[in-house]
Amino acid sequence: MSARTRRTTWLAAALLAVLTTTACISVPDTGPVVPVQDEVQTQPDVGIERGAAPPQEGQSPQNIVNGFLRAMTAYPVRTEVARQYLSSAAAEAWNPASKIITYEGRGSLRGTSTVRVALQGAHWVDSRGTWRGQRGTGDVQLSFPMVKEGDEWRIDGVVDALVVPDTWFHDRYRQASVYFLDPTASILVPEQVFVRIDQVTGSLVQALLDGPGPELDHVVRSFVPEGLTLGLSVPVSDDGRAAITLEGDVGALTPAAAQPLIYQFAWTLHQDPRIKSFSITLNKQPVTLPGFGGTQFSVDLGSEYSPADVSASSALFELRDGLLESGDPSNSTPVDGPLGQTAYGIESFAVSLKGDLAATVAANHTALALTSVADDSHPYQQVISGAGNLLKPSWDFAGRVWLVDNRRGGARVSVIDTTRDDTLVVTKYVRGISGEDVQAFMVSRDGTRLVAVVRGGDADVLRLSRIRYDALGTLRTVTPSRDLAWGAVDRQRIIDIGWNSTTTVGVLHQFTPNVAQFVAVPVDGSTGLEDRLTQTGRATALVCSPTPEETLYIRTEDGLQDTTGAEGGVTVPLPADVSAVQYVG
Repeated sequence: MSARTRRTTWLAAALLAVLTTTACISVPDTGPVVPVQDEVQTQPDVGIERGAAPPQEGQSPQNIVNGFLRAMTAYPVRTEVARQYLSSAAAEAWNPASKIITYEGRGSLRGTSTVRVALQGAHWVDSRGTWRGQRGTGDVQLSFPMVKEGDEWRIDGVVDALVVPDTWFHDRYRQASVYFLDPTASILVPEQVFVRIDQVTGSLVQALLDGPGPELDHVVRSFVPEGLTLGLSVPVSDDGRAAITLEGDVGALTPAAAQPLIYQFAWTLHQDPRIKSFSITLNKQPVTLPGFGGTQFSVDLGSEYSPADVSASSALFELRDGLLESGDPSNSTPVDGPLGQTAYGIESFAVSLKGDLAATVAANHTALALTSVADDSHPYQQVISGAGNLLKPSWDFAGRVWLVDNRRGGARVSVIDTTRDDTLVVTKYVRGISGEDVQAFMVSRDGTRLVAVVRGGDADVLRLSRIRYDALGTLRTVTPSRDLAWGAVDRQRIIDIGWNSTTTVGVLHQFTPNVAQFVAVPVDGSTGLEDRLTQTGRATALVCSPTPEETLYIRTEDGLQDTTGAEGGVTVPLPADVSAVQYVG
């Protein structure tokens, strides 16, 4: 598996065998799991063309609306026939590219002069392909005013959207990532979009041209100039070369802008399995990369900007009998720094991505200390005391260690930038997380996402916020949090969370008293075919990483279960005195 392959959206083989197009799935049996590749399918699962029937003479208003809704499910995706059900004025005004409305079911058509239909479980996707979530409560009523043109009924006004069933949408659109950079242009940041699987390359390029949008201002930045338009198509040769033709009123690219632009395209296009390399022509001039010596670029470029951080340590770290050890599950040794020599009464810890610093929480959860891991360059230093209930910290790529103090009266979120001042604690209010009862949290390695488990009355809630910085990396604000749907029932508690990939949150919960379940939840909150993995027995922790090569483990009473085993997983025993095991971050 290459370093570029997306990590660990592990899917039970039983689920792969029965994968359907529905938005709901059953829980798979315990069994072997296989990695899902970081690729977007280029043909739909069904692989069948579906034509649209035009309106017939003498149809009633309700039949016209029904025909219009059915015509929008044509495949390949076309709207010419659907437009025939509209009046001349409505047909000219209708913009189905504005958004996609999906629905689980729809009610009966009612009315004559105005036909109405209720949609159940409605969600929507914007023009960028970004999942926007549920529309209102999920129950939406569409109204279609009717008019006669000649002797035939036509729809005289319609919502600017493609309105399709969930099953149709998930057959013909797939989730992919568009890659931007963080505000300091130091690391790539994936943003999830849905793309048409019959137009993968063109959809991905268009998503790059559309940019991140105003909601991601100061969260990410793009080096693709605004105002560019794409040619009629993106041809891909038999040997995997994509030719991208762009036009727009922009000046020549500077060398400083050309490299991140090429890297954005490389990481984005890598998801189309047909493409091995690409070229870009801007206003009939080939885009070049200084010092590269050519105009054809490999989709493997830019690994040093990986959102999983290629400089991150791959070691596992254990807290054993009060000392910090590193290595692998079956062979670890004490680290050379202070934490490997002296037991400081640590309850939890987090190691920085490079493996050089550790943030530790005292056994009473009231104090935080920082120290070096592999040497004595940074002596053990307490930087916070008198806290209420510090949770396990989380590091990002820039050397910031994030903290949540789940104190009486509600949680408080703060951060220490160890590259600037390892004693200055900056507190930020995060709506929906600050002031709540937070059980666990983590920050993405690229530093742009904060995920927290908030305790609810009957079930735990998973919430995500985006983090904003300026171009120097100074923290600005954290956006209000939003819910990420993760559970199949209303009464579930989360045991642990971790980064299962750069765009999925791994959630571990006890599905029943005798069955633990792992769920991979997309960071955009989209619903559909989630990856689930079950095992018999009780689970206590999740050990995972966004890096593709690092194994996902579920900790049980017997040890660490390697979920990739061909016979349902291999359990690596752990000594009884090991209290915590985790990757960096």
